[in-house]
Amino acid sequence: MEYRYYKSEDHPMLAQWWESWGWVVLPEVVLSKTGIIISNGGVDVTAGFLYKTDSAVCWAENYISNKTAPKELRKGSVEFLIERLMIEAKEQGFMVIMSSVQHKGLIQKLVDAGCDAQYESNMSNLVKVL
Repeated sequence: MEYRYYKSEDHPMLAQWWESWGWVVLPEVVLSKTGIIISNGGVDVTAGFLYKTDSAVCWAENYISNKTAPKELRKGSVEFLIERLMIEAKEQGFMVIMSSVQHKGLIQKLVDAGCDAQYESNMSNLVKVL
């Protein structure tokens, strides 16, 4: 597996991915400048973004995968993405990385990567493109 940094030309691809999962398509201007895209066998399979704060905390968010990519190419890509986001955060001097996630499979992958799961009942993450 390989990784590369997000470029503006990637936004239409990510928009298709979000639409395929029934998610809100985020305008490019709201995406962090630090996005990572994972590819396997020359096929882009997953992506995520590192959002920076003015503290030692950053957020890894907007995880998305290519629903149409063959399952065997997607296997392990989310774990590789999580690892790359954590490495990037550490290299940029952050001490804490947070994610707000609802998908049980992704939660488990983050826990497996060393994250502490803090569960809040009835919590909803809401998005509105202004």
